[in-house]
Order: sequence, then C-alpha cells, then structure tokens
Amino acid sequence: MPSRMKPGLQDAEIDRISAPLGFDLPDEVRRLYRWRDGSGLATMIWRRGMSSLEQAVTDTLAFREDDECWQPTWLNIMDERPYVAVECGVGPQDPVPVWHYGYDWPDPTRPVFASIGDMVAFWIELIDDGLMYWDHAQWRVGDAIPGETLEKLSGVPNG
Repeated sequence: MPSRMKPGLQDAEIDRISAPLGFDLPDEVRRLYRWRDGSGLATMIWRRGMSSLEQAVTDTLAFREDDECWQPTWLNIMDERPYVAVECGVGPQDPVPVWHYGYDWPDPTRPVFASIGDMVAFWIELIDDGLMYWDHAQWRVGDAIPGETLEKLSGVPNG
C-alpha cells in the first residue's frame, strides 16, 4: 500500500497547508501526514482513500461552512461517506479520537476509535484474522465478518 501512496510531508509544509484551519495539528495527525500525504486515487482501506492534507483542509473548511454540526476542531481525513474525521482539539501529545460522521445521522455522532493508532490497529487485526483481504485491486471484506465489526469499519452507527 505505501508504494501506491503519495510521499509524506515535512513539518513546514504541514504547517503551511494546515494554517487556514486556525489550530495546530496534534502530533498523531502530523505523524500520519509525515508518513504519507494521502493515497491519491488508490483506496487505502475498504473503499476509502486517505485524503492529502491539502484536500483534507479544503474539505474541512467547506464542511465548517456548510454544516452547522461539523465540529470546529475536526479534520476530515478520508474521502468517502460517512466521513472520517479526527478531533484535533486535544493536547499536542494526546491520542486523537476518530469520528465517523454522516449528514443523515443524529448529531453529533460518536468517536469510533480512541486514536488514529487504534483505527490502524483495528484494520491490521481484520487483515490478520482474514476478515479483510487485498484482491490486487482493492480491499475486500469477507462474508464471515461479524455485523458489529462491519459497522465499526463502515461507520454505520450502532447506537
């Protein structure tokens, strides 16, 4: 997967691109964009691509303007609905909660993962357990995936 993604950014570039947000990105978000600046047109995980930081900022600013329920310290990081947003209003070294957000859900939605690291660990567990696999074109989910696991992966709220 990393070979299909865009190269990471330097801190100065991260600061320049994220400046219009009006808040500093926590270290966990910075590490993500230092590693890779999005997945371009490639899906990163089950039908979703990781947005470049520039696209994430553009989308986030548009959501702030168009959606009164969009939280002011969220950053949208994935490209499909339901949107995957990270809560940047935490301390610089604190874990960054990950939210799934859909316009047609009761607001506000809830964090699905305690951090970006927790989300990635969940994906790895799915792969290790054979519940998600790469078919040389995209990530697929097997038929045996439990409903609550699929809900957590897809962002469909379960109450």
